[in-house]
Amino acid sequence: MPTSKAMQWFRAGTIVLGVTAVLHLLGHLLGSMKQPVHPDEIRLMELGTQHLIDFGGIQRTFMDLFNGFSLAITLLTAFLALMLHFLYDPCSTTPGLLRKVTGICLLFSLALFALSVLYLIWPPIFLFAITSGVFLFSWLGSLGENPI
Repeated sequence: MPTSKAMQWFRAGTIVLGVTAVLHLLGHLLGSMKQPVHPDEIRLMELGTQHLIDFGGIQRTFMDLFNGFSLAITLLTAFLALMLHFLYDPCSTTPGLLRKVTGICLLFSLALFALSVLYLIWPPIFLFAITSGVFLFSWLGSLGENPI
């Protein structure tokens, strides 16, 4: 059976993912209320909200795509946090399941961290670094190591 420490780290990773989803949604909503003031920003916003691009018969603006992807990422992150929440009990009682689940979470968290470093801003970089760390500790605990 997994150690209680490993399960605590697993729960922490689930919570951090949930917090990431909430903060992403807040950032999306608050960021969309900010009005550009510099002439270049105003022109860029006009192009992003008015210039239509044809995607196989569906016309969208860059802002439509940005909003769609941003909200989809929020929903996917919340979905993952919820799924991990429901996997908590099975992972605590099924030998080997925690190792597999946290191993997958660790790999994807590290990939999201790397993508964040390359393309995003400080909050997701920070949150995915924390998520990677706590899933690493949970994974080590699932192997019988003594994580912090």
